Amino acid sequence: MAPPDSRRPAPTLPAVPGLPQSRRLLVVAVCAAGALPQRAAEYTSSLVLPYGGASLAMRLQVAQTWPEVMEIFAKDERFREQHWGKAPFLARIPLAAGCFSVDDVRAAAGAGELLAGQNDFLLKNPDSFVTVKTFSRGSSITAALLEDGLANGTMVLNSASSRWVQLFDIVRAGVRAVQLPVNINVYITHSSLERSVPLHTDRQDTIILQCEGRKHWQVHGALVGLPAEHQERGKSGDLVTETEAGPRLLEATLSPGSVLYVPRGFAHRTLRPPVDETLTPGSTAASDFSTSLTIGLETESMGFTYDKLLLCALFLHGEGPSVEEVRELTSVHEMLRRPLPLPGVGLVGGGSAAGSTGTAQAQASGDGGSSSASSSSSSSFPL
Repeated sequence: MAPPDSRRPAPTLPAVPGLPQSRRLLVVAVCAAGALPQRAAEYTSSLVLPYGGASLAMRLQVAQTWPEVMEIFAKDERFREQHWGKAPFLARIPLAAGCFSVDDVRAAAGAGELLAGQNDFLLKNPDSFVTVKTFSRGSSITAALLEDGLANGTMVLNSASSRWVQLFDIVRAGVRAVQLPVNINVYITHSSLERSVPLHTDRQDTIILQCEGRKHWQVHGALVGLPAEHQERGKSGDLVTETEAGPRLLEATLSPGSVLYVPRGFAHRTLRPPVDETLTPGSTAASDFSTSLTIGLETESMGFTYDKLLLCALFLHGEGPSVEEVRELTSVHEMLRRPLPLPGVGLVGGGSAAGSTGTAQAQASGDGGSSSASSSSSSSFPL
């Protein structure tokens, strides 16, 4: 911030005929001194501002390690209050660029370490989130099968942190920061495919890191607030239309180093990005493949919700409700789908986006594409 006097407007001198030069300088000094107290009161040192005056996006931009990144998501109240469970968030984490690539997967296939079942392929340009059923579970995905699959669909590496150390480091940092189970799935799509995943919802809050290539994202609001497993949409043959999904809250093209937060239950899909003639051939952004990490913050999927607590209590008292009875209760009462207020959890606020209106806030920082934000909805829940 510039010193106060460098921004002060020049004082207006009274017109006094015959005033000597020395007296004129004295008048200038007096007028300037009179303006200083007011300017000093307006001046605020960046040292006393929260986080040194840095925005949430800027803090992520300059983060040097994964523990630092995850601590920002867990402890920065601006993320908790404005985005967690309420609205998508777009920024940049340069650390993500190139941290994982299709070449890492090719090396694993060449070593015979890729197995079907844990790792799958989605159908080419799918209308629903459906995997290809040509591999028997536990069979090896050879280099030839890998290349054929990559050319004809999106590859999904489930729980990829169990295989690659660099991804385990991200998961470990996430668990320590947010005090919740954290998982990473990897999505790899060839740039020739029109659509990699269709409109769907997830029962996890997710943080997407773009590692190589580019991918176009469209994020809508929640179809069901805080969905349980049986309330996920756009999977196993279920189709979600653009009309049903409602207005887009955010639309942007992610490039290497982009990070996108998508709240639990918010509908989204990914498409082939628009052509960018400015890309440098051979650069990470110009890769033939889009490789991204989906970091899942596992609350509902790991049973840290009120309905699972109720189920445990019923079993302890000798009651054994059927799956249908539990699903009926959770479908009617959103409160039962809320995360438990676990002690020590880094993320301690958030909300459901179904049924009310608020402001969706999306922040972008040089992602190589346009982004837009409209409305979202929120109501607080403990986490």
